[in-house]
Amino acid sequence: MERGQGKKKNVFSILGLRGLFRCVLVLSKTGLLAVDKTGSKELEDIAGSLKSAGVQYESLSVHSLRVRYPSLFFNESFSAVFDPTGGVLIADKCLTALQV
Repeated sequence: MERGQGKKKNVFSILGLRGLFRCVLVLSKTGLLAVDKTGSKELEDIAGSLKSAGVQYESLSVHSLRVRYPSLFFNESFSAVFDPTGGVLIADKCLTALQV
């Protein structure tokens, strides 16, 4: 079987082992907070995707948002989904890893 046939390709198989070790250094794990109006399709889609992927996440009410993030203002119509595994890819380092 040729490489990639019958299997899903992921970033690790595309980059190879050398790229994998470089790629690990390009993610700054910060968590991801998605905030929108309570009941919005976007928040439901995010929660559904995280659940389907087996990622533990938190659904936060406006009260929980105010307690956890007291320096931010949220009116009564907002809620959120928090993904502790989320992060930020450092674009220039990603590009460098892919070019090698």
